[in-house]
Order: sequence, then C-alpha cells, then structure tokens
Amino acid sequence: MSTMDVARQLRAEAHCVLLSGKLYSLRGLLLQDCRSLEDCAMPVVNEQNLPVNKWLEHCEQGELIRGQIHRDIEWAIVGASSREVMQVVILSGADAPYWLNAYSPGQMGIPQILCLSYGKEFRVIPNYSSEMNWDEAGAFAILDDGYGILVGGLPGEFPGSGQALRHFNLKTHVVEGQPGGNISLLKGWSIWKDNLTASGEPQKLFEFPYRKAA
Repeated sequence: MSTMDVARQLRAEAHCVLLSGKLYSLRGLLLQDCRSLEDCAMPVVNEQNLPVNKWLEHCEQGELIRGQIHRDIEWAIVGASSREVMQVVILSGADAPYWLNAYSPGQMGIPQILCLSYGKEFRVIPNYSSEMNWDEAGAFAILDDGYGILVGGLPGEFPGSGQALRHFNLKTHVVEGQPGGNISLLKGWSIWKDNLTASGEPQKLFEFPYRKAA
C-alpha cells in the first residue's frame, strides 16, 4: 500500500496521534515522499495558548478556570478580589450558576485547590434564539449599558453568600446587585475560546443549560 493510500485511509478514521510526547495531525501523511511520520506531522494544538495549572488563590479577576471547587470538577470564572473577598462564579454542576466567596470561613481549602486556567481571552455568546424573559439563575442579561449572567447565592449546604439573584457583569467580572433599568433575559449561552488549535479555530468549552456527559 502506498503512502497516499495509507493517508487516505487514516484521514477517514482519525486526525491525531500522540507521538514523542506531542500531539500531531495525520493530515501530514498527505504530503508526498515523506520520509517519516515525524517529518510529515503537523501539530494540532497551539502550545502557546494551552491552559495552565494555577492555585485558585493565584488566579486573577476575569480568568476562566476548571477545578474541583466542591465535590466535582466544575467550570468557573474568578470575580473581584480583595483581602477579604474572592468572588468565584460556579458555572456548572448542581444549582449552578451561583457565586461564593472563596475567602469566607465556610470555604476553607478552596483557595488552595489546583485549577486549570484558560486565561481571560474567552467569549460568552448568548443563544439569541433561546427562551426570553427567563428570570432565573443562569439567564443571560442584556442591559442598556452591558451584559452578564444572573447568578444565585451559595446553595444551602454551604451557607454564607445569600440566595437572592445577582448580576455577574461580564465586562468587569464583578458580582453586583440585581440589575435595574431595561433588561432582556435569554436562557441559553456558551463559552468559546480562540487559538487552542494550530489552525486557530474557536472551540466551545461550555454550554448553559449544562448537560453533564453520561
């Protein structure tokens, strides 16, 4: 079987192979007269934009993170921080989205959890065709002067943050009081990040309403 025949077969079955500790695309086999897979392979990850390991207490306002905040691995965004308050908005899991203060006495150990940080360069895109006037936690709020997500307080098992809906401002990454003025609420939204792959194509990292994989 010629190199070209092998390439056609592999292209139909898979696109990536782990070789020598790196991730490669088998599309490189389409090149003629390749001497080895190492010569032909093209990286499919953008190593300059991979998520990094960080302790939560070292994460900055506006970072998208993933870590074991309570029981499960969850998606979250770090909000405003000070000496006494570190806002963390939990996006996935039971009762999400809600916010908590990682520095409150009831959250001992949370600032020391290890997270994957996806940085601050991501986009939250509403589903413009989703249900409107959905006045519940998780609604995407379009205001006269900005946009954000309605978030609940910390669930009853971890008391301390209150249960009233608040507005997580996606421009400033601050948990605020209930929004006033003109407001439209949409039920669905998703988080996207560019340049995770070598081709630079955006990838969807998370979608609300959240559906946990079986």
